[in-house]
Amino acid sequence: IMFSLLLILPILIAATPEFDNSLTTAPTVTCERGSLSLDISSSHGAPSVVFAKGHFNKEGCSFRNATHVTLDFEKCSVRRKREINPRRMVYSAVVVVQLHPLFITKVDRAYAVSCNYMEAEKNVGAGITVSELTTQLLSTEREQPTCTYSLKKDSPNGPNVKVASVGDSIYHVWECPSEVYAMLVHSCVVQDGQGQEQKVMDENGCSVDTFLMPELTYSNDLTKTFTAAEAFNFPDVTSVQFSCQIKCCVKGDESCAARTPPRCGVVHEEVSVSEWKGDEFLSTPSSLNDPVFGLINDGKTVR
Repeated sequence: IMFSLLLILPILIAATPEFDNSLTTAPTVTCERGSLSLDISSSHGAPSVVFAKGHFNKEGCSFRNATHVTLDFEKCSVRRKREINPRRMVYSAVVVVQLHPLFITKVDRAYAVSCNYMEAEKNVGAGITVSELTTQLLSTEREQPTCTYSLKKDSPNGPNVKVASVGDSIYHVWECPSEVYAMLVHSCVVQDGQGQEQKVMDENGCSVDTFLMPELTYSNDLTKTFTAAEAFNFPDVTSVQFSCQIKCCVKGDESCAARTPPRCGVVHEEVSVSEWKGDEFLSTPSSLNDPVFGLINDGKTVR
C-alpha cells in the first residue's frame, strides 16, 4: 500500500516597502536677479539633497536638508539662451530633488526649471531625462517693470509740476522699479499738440541739444534717471508735451551693460538701439504717462 502525502506550504510574499518621505507638490519657482529659488514641500521633513545637475558636490549649488534653495546663474552654470519668437531671455537648469540620503531612487524627482524674462507672457514646454528620472518642467516668467515719466519742481523728488514759466528749472524724472531690469531712456521728442515735434534725445539715449535737454543722470541700480532742464516752448503755443521711449534689459547681461547708462559722446561701433535684438529688451513707451504742462508768459497762465 502506497500513500501519497501532499504538503501544502504557505508562500509568503513580502510587501514592497515604501519610503517614508515623498514630495507633496511640485516646487515653487521664483526668478530673481541673477538667480532662481525653489520652495519644496515634502511629507516628512526636508529632502536629503537638492542640487543642480552636474554640481552635486559644489557648494552653493547643492543643498542638504533644505526646503528653500537659491541657485546662482553664474556659479551653477545655469544655461542662458536668447530667443526671438517670442522675444525673451531664458535661463534654465535641471534641479534634482533627492529624498533618499545616499542614492537616486524612484521617489526622487528631477525638474527642468526655467526663468523667462520676456515682453509677452507665454510659457514653453521641454523635456529632459536625468538618469532614471522623468523631468517635469517648471517655468516662470518675470514681468517687465512698470515705468513712469514725471516732471518735478525743485528736485528729482519734488512735487509734480503742471504749469511753469519759460526758463524755470524743471526736473524730468523716469523710473522703472525692478531688481532684475535696467532701463535706458531714449528717442525723446517734444510736441506742440498741433502736429509739430522736435527730437531732444536720440536713439542711444543722448541729448540732441544739451541746452534744451542736458544729459541724463542714472541711479546706481539703473532703475531711475533724471535731468534738470529749463522750461521752453514753441512760438505761439500754450503747452508742450514730452514723450520718450524706455527700453529695459536684464542686469548683468553684456549687451545691457554696454548700452546703459549711455556713454554720450562716444561713437557706438556695435549697433544702435533700433538694431538691438528684440529678445534682449522690453520696450515700454511712455505714452500713458506723457507729461504735459502749460507755460506762463508775461505773468499769465497759458492753458
